[in-house]
Amino acid sequence: MKYIIVKSGYTTSELPIIFDEIINHDSISNFHPDNIVSAGFVQFHLELKNGLQVSCYGKSTTLNKQSRGKEDADIILREMTRD
Repeated sequence: MKYIIVKSGYTTSELPIIFDEIINHDSISNFHPDNIVSAGFVQFHLELKNGLQVSCYGKSTTLNKQSRGKEDADIILREMTRD
């Protein structure tokens, strides 16, 4: 899977958008380039002991944005496990 992290509106919140690897990052992003914080690839792992694990890596060549690794993974995990 691929992802981008974007700034949310007028706040400092950052939100993930996750999509299939067949789609280019720039095809998903209708955001102003300044609102795109990072982009790359994401993998999900479900572990019996630790639950859902998220790994982010790589970069988007079409957006020229790099993954921030654990920082992006924490944002994605937070949004996926939100009540």
